[in-house]
Amino acid sequence: MFMKPAILPGGPIVKRELPGAALLGLALGTMVAAGERPAGPAAPPVRYRGWDGCRVLRNKLARVVIVPAAGARVAEFSQRGRNVLLVDPKLNGRVAKPGQSWTPWDGSQPDTLSPGGGSQLADVWLGRYKVTATTARSVTCVSRDNARAGIRQEKRFVLDASSCELTIRRRITNISKTAARWAFWERTLVPGGSIGAAPVSAGSAFRPAGWAVRRKGAYVAGDPKAANPSVAGGCLLVRTSGKGTAVALDASAGWAAAVVGGLLFRVGYTVYPGRDYPWGSGLNQAFYLAADRLEIEPVSPFFDVAPGSSAEWVVTWRLAVFGQVPSDPAALAAKVKRLARSPSTRPDAGQKGAGSMPMPGAFHARAALPSATRSP
Repeated sequence: MFMKPAILPGGPIVKRELPGAALLGLALGTMVAAGERPAGPAAPPVRYRGWDGCRVLRNKLARVVIVPAAGARVAEFSQRGRNVLLVDPKLNGRVAKPGQSWTPWDGSQPDTLSPGGGSQLADVWLGRYKVTATTARSVTCVSRDNARAGIRQEKRFVLDASSCELTIRRRITNISKTAARWAFWERTLVPGGSIGAAPVSAGSAFRPAGWAVRRKGAYVAGDPKAANPSVAGGCLLVRTSGKGTAVALDASAGWAAAVVGGLLFRVGYTVYPGRDYPWGSGLNQAFYLAADRLEIEPVSPFFDVAPGSSAEWVVTWRLAVFGQVPSDPAALAAKVKRLARSPSTRPDAGQKGAGSMPMPGAFHARAALPSATRSP
């Protein structure tokens, strides 16, 4: 019997896998999100920017292109033909070789972190993924196993039936024989000239600025008098620059956004107050500013994953027409918040088609969360 995994309030979905026949359903592509409405048959794979086997999800407003050959990255998220993601033509068709841990990339390519750093995992981050399930508005992909790191990753993408909303659910599974600790690191690139924004927490540990800047490998309180980044109307505003600057927030709102070519691109994620985050001090949202790109980087807390168990992380993308950018920073912040504000910091709460990712033959392991990641 296939059972829907439970969701622990404020925590990840944690499961324990069954061997053998339990994995057969996954191989046959039977992973389906709970509550997902029928979407019809999937479109055939296409060639896109030199990559074969790409998957396209679309409705009347939005189009999403996923590249399984290149880390199951999202290469396009567009509204009526306007793509908000960074496109670097020099990378067309480029793929990582098996076991290769790094290659240049564009679009959106989420990463993972361990307490010792642990990013750039061969095959899991940038390697080729296998498509295991598809419909007209959803696709599920799974990475190769990385035996050295003891990790496998699945990604599920679900496009809403009628709006510009994409739910991205990642699952990391511990395939080793020892307990592991991992965090999910979202890394999404938008073009230079974009403006990033995220609400500053009133209870920020980085007063008086309310945000932090990375210097000599650590985040320290930012300068409240700085021109870029700056704070206006309760929002941190960042603009692309050639300095290669990383800034971060201990945010509580659960979203960050970018104004890109007349559109507002909103990234929603879950906030876990009091948890252990990779960058310390509750920092859960970063921006990286460069001349030709802006990187949007929500990060999860560390999840303790027992052997054979897994943890999940959900982000929700939305697009809205932004129009003219106000010249006044406070007016800009107010407009961003009006279009981007969500009633919940849980991006999967009440979302159409978000659901959960039940694995055939899986069941919820109630005792799988150590105290470091239990719900408050």
